[in-house]
Amino acid sequence: MSVWTLTPTELAVLCDADGFDRLPYPLFANLDDVDPDDRDAVNDAAEAHLLTTMTEARAAAIDTLNRPSHRISVVAFPLNNRKRGVRIASGFRDGNAVIASQSTAPGDPWAHRGGSVSITSTDLAGWITALVSALPPREPGRLPPVPNMTSTDEPDSVLINATPDPVDRARHILLTAPTDLLGEFILEELDVQDTTVLSRARVAIGDITGDGRYAAYGRKTKSSTPVTAKQLTRLLTQVVSDLKYHRKV
Repeated sequence: MSVWTLTPTELAVLCDADGFDRLPYPLFANLDDVDPDDRDAVNDAAEAHLLTTMTEARAAAIDTLNRPSHRISVVAFPLNNRKRGVRIASGFRDGNAVIASQSTAPGDPWAHRGGSVSITSTDLAGWITALVSALPPREPGRLPPVPNMTSTDEPDSVLINATPDPVDRARHILLTAPTDLLGEFILEELDVQDTTVLSRARVAIGDITGDGRYAAYGRKTKSSTPVTAKQLTRLLTQVVSDLKYHRKV
């Protein structure tokens, strides 16, 4: 099972759509330099700080979500290999993807120490889905199903043709339709030391029905018919899992 670690600020942004009553545990702090007799107190302080940090981050996330164009990003690391992680970037509505930095807010002294929470790939995908679902639909989407996608389709290619293929056309509609609920997620597995990208996946998500069903387009992740939020979570979970094993997706 894939397990990733998020800092408090990152977790707060991802959890905002669902609230904080579903936080996974255990919560732990980096205690390498702490006397064993003091570790309980440090853990208590870490938990208290985590709650405070998430309250502030939640307010910032809500403010960002309410803007016409917004971006949310996060970087997660496998617990068994701190030298490699998954960098997740998302761009909404205006189609501009934002690559996540390796740290959280520069002023957050806890960005690299303590207050981490372990989550599975399924949880991470679920939060991404919840984030998309939390965006208020403006009006029903206009994207028709694209049934004739093949394994050679490249939905993340640049639109340079006058007559793009069906997948590029679908992605173009997703990225330009102002009334469609849109999330385009770029997931990258990277070497933390030099930020070399080891593998990358891109998934464009659109609300094509206006009733909580979505269309997802990616090189291997695609739905030619509307999918539910649960099915979307399943698709994104597979994308995250594939990155862990260095599969080009």
